[in-house]
Amino acid sequence: MPPTVVVKATYPGANPKVIAETVSAPLEEQINGVEDMMYMKSVAGSDGTLQMTITFRPGTDPSKAQVDVQNRVSQALSRLPAEVVSLGVTTQKQSPAFLVLVTLISDGPI
Repeated sequence: MPPTVVVKATYPGANPKVIAETVSAPLEEQINGVEDMMYMKSVAGSDGTLQMTITFRPGTDPSKAQVDVQNRVSQALSRLPAEVVSLGVTTQKQSPAFLVLVTLISDGPI
């Protein structure tokens, strides 16, 4: 699975439309085009939260991807609402999760 980096922010009292316009848009503009990025998904909740998941090409170093995204987030902070900045914008790498399915077949009694 390709590595991902998750960016989270909170804007208390804001609805998803406001979050999309004032938090998500500036972050997306800054993060878009980061090295080895494949795509980005943003979800704004009615509880004032934003979660952005940035997916990178397989083989990308997750630690480097996190640093690259964090640098881009830092550049966008001046364009975000003060409440969002004061609560903090977090950037975390996520390790790929592998699902393993094992099937055992026997010809004899169990």
